[in-house]
Amino acid sequence: MEERLRPDTDDDAELLFHWHRYQVAAPLTQGRFVLDVGCGDGYGAAHLAEVASDVVAVDVDPAVVDRAAARYAAPGLAFRQASATSLPFSEGTFDVVVAFEVLEHLDLAAQPLFLAECARVLKPDGLLLLSTPDRTRTEDFGDPNPHHLHELTAAELALALTAQFPHVRLWRQELAAGSLLWEPDGVRREGTMWAVALTEDASTPAPPGCDTHLTLVAAAGRQESAVAAVRLDGFLTERSRRLLMRLWGRVGELGESLDAERRALESTTHEVQRLTALSEEWREEREALWRENSLLAERVLTVDRLEEELAEVRATLEQLDAEQPRLRQQAERLAVIEASRGWKLVDRYWRLMDRAAWLQHLRHPFHGPTDPPPPL
Repeated sequence: MEERLRPDTDDDAELLFHWHRYQVAAPLTQGRFVLDVGCGDGYGAAHLAEVASDVVAVDVDPAVVDRAAARYAAPGLAFRQASATSLPFSEGTFDVVVAFEVLEHLDLAAQPLFLAECARVLKPDGLLLLSTPDRTRTEDFGDPNPHHLHELTAAELALALTAQFPHVRLWRQELAAGSLLWEPDGVRREGTMWAVALTEDASTPAPPGCDTHLTLVAAAGRQESAVAAVRLDGFLTERSRRLLMRLWGRVGELGESLDAERRALESTTHEVQRLTALSEEWREEREALWRENSLLAERVLTVDRLEEELAEVRATLEQLDAEQPRLRQQAERLAVIEASRGWKLVDRYWRLMDRAAWLQHLRHPFHGPTDPPPPL
């Protein structure tokens, strides 16, 4: 993440935000000796040098200082490497100290040292112009800026400044798309202020003024007259409309993205409908399979029972097979006995005895119908 802003950045909104501060600071540096702390790329110091008598711009990074000195070489403009908490200048050297977006890059312990250094190098009637993000707004961004060690609220900034400067004024700065209406030849009365009307929607007008801000801009000094004379109110626009065109382009990209998401949603909806119908088919098929499975389960049970009965029959057959030799022997013995002469005489004897018993039965006086006599 690049923290130092350059004029060739693609972030037109951020450039407009930073450039506006140097625009309103320039008239306050007219013909004066200026110190720009945390000059970064150096474009702001170069702009101030166009109206100031002399400008010294410092930054903690020596490589950044070398690049700025090569890019913005001009009479009355000097770049030096220095720490914000240890400025290499004598007391009461400068008329104006500019420190835009520096304070938040220092930790809580270093911030009072920096403000004390600003007060030390300023003349008694000197002026400090300072800006820093308002923590009450940046907390809503979610991801904190890793380069910012400690951000302040408006109350905390005012308290820190009054520890060194008796007189402090605070402005709010916001970046918002808006409509500007003006009379080219009109005269702006002294003391009047620009008003930016923000509205939530086109149908509901909002009262003049702005109730949101991202950055705090402060003017501080030892003499009340120096601070009271500061005028920072204004509305800055760019003639090339790069920011507006970029925003329109972004809106177009978002529109295309929304269209793509809508088409994807429609496709997903159709796919959901298709899958729902397929799921219903699968459900019916599953129920049919369950029914078939129940029938198969019953058949399996029947087969199991038949297999058990078959096993019993096989066991019986095996027993019969085992008894067959013994029965065959007995049959053979019986056949031998029946074929013998003795068996035939005994058989005839028993037949005669059976017939004699029948005749005895026939002679009984109370006997009813009788069966025929047994054969001989």
